[in-house]
Amino acid sequence: MYKKMYNQVTVGGPETTLGTPVARTVRFPLTGLALVEEIASYSRSDVISGRGANIKNHIDSINVSLSIPAYLEACAAEGMAFSSLLGQDVATPSQVGCGILIKYTGASASCKIVVAATTITSTIGDLGSEAVDSNFGTTGVITLAGFATVDLLLAEITGYDDYTATHLFGSLTEGSTAGYPDTSMQIKSRMGVIYFVVASGVYLHRFSPVMTNVERPVYSYQGDGATSTTNGDVMAGGVINTSTISADLKGKANVTFGVIGAGVTAGTISTVALPTTSALKFSDNEFYLAGVEYACTRSISVDIGNNIDGDEGFCTGSLYKTIHARGELAITGNISVRTSTESEAERAKRLSGAVTSLTAKFEGEDLATSIPEMVVVRVPAIQIFTSPKGESGITIDTTFNFEAIDENSYDDMITIDMLTTDSAKYN
Repeated sequence: MYKKMYNQVTVGGPETTLGTPVARTVRFPLTGLALVEEIASYSRSDVISGRGANIKNHIDSINVSLSIPAYLEACAAEGMAFSSLLGQDVATPSQVGCGILIKYTGASASCKIVVAATTITSTIGDLGSEAVDSNFGTTGVITLAGFATVDLLLAEITGYDDYTATHLFGSLTEGSTAGYPDTSMQIKSRMGVIYFVVASGVYLHRFSPVMTNVERPVYSYQGDGATSTTNGDVMAGGVINTSTISADLKGKANVTFGVIGAGVTAGTISTVALPTTSALKFSDNEFYLAGVEYACTRSISVDIGNNIDGDEGFCTGSLYKTIHARGELAITGNISVRTSTESEAERAKRLSGAVTSLTAKFEGEDLATSIPEMVVVRVPAIQIFTSPKGESGITIDTTFNFEAIDENSYDDMITIDMLTTDSAKYN
């Protein structure tokens, strides 16, 4: 008997040659049935039968797909999935012990900060021609060695004109003398993230989209327990085409990955263990629009799509795809919050076309070590298209439906930071 309780999905890679499977080494924290699907595309014969009926249907191609519903966790399987979705992880993850959020609230059109190992520099003005801000540190520069701990640095920044800063994660008594380098970050009316390098056992993985004309890396996926009680279905040449990150009030954060593959073979049922990470709870999350925190958030959803062409990639010699053709990166979503003075200011942007930003923090811990783990999603430039209101018990909620745009500025269209106990790059 086939039972959902024996369903599991593992992943390994990346593949050196698309379509040649490699060992599956880590496992997803599934929350629902995940099936490796092979769907044949049929066409009717054009031959006239002479008897007024169709004489044959031909198989023209076979599509391979897999939908993976899971808790959003800071684990290796989801790290590989985000790498395939966006194209890269940092070459060498660094240990970080604390992080802060920082925002510029002044009148200048742009505020760019640069984080180096020993300094933070802020420049303001028109985009592309900023000059040092004398209100920030000493002539626009903070020397980190002057602040023994993060709480002292936070107090200093909060005391500056036109800047606010708040704690993101970690102990405020951690040292702040070594910044995690970031060559440029826009913090005008949006939250930037600064991490501090400390031997903490927590490693920063960062995923941002590769926008050049290259395809996303492909991985091997295996689904067990749905089509056989003795064998698994191995999908080769799997690339993440879509991802939805979501969370609802009182619940847990979830993610669903949509995979497109290049073939299926049988494999031995996996013995890979579940990750020791935990689901990232809604109660531990933080959500910001335009750098303003919305503590009373009812739900959030961020959809990321590579728009891989469904017809391209079928070549002679096989009914299966042999090439993936990535389209235009699309990031859409919605967030529903309790209506307030701040939300009304954001809602007005649906009629002005003004750009705003979204930052979402999802936090949990490794169950084996109790070390904090986290996923931080930053979408620095979004436009709100519609913003309906609705009743929610005795309160009124406002929902913002948005799409990310490419400002071609200092920030990537989306950045996903994942803090885990894994020191190795998620290829």
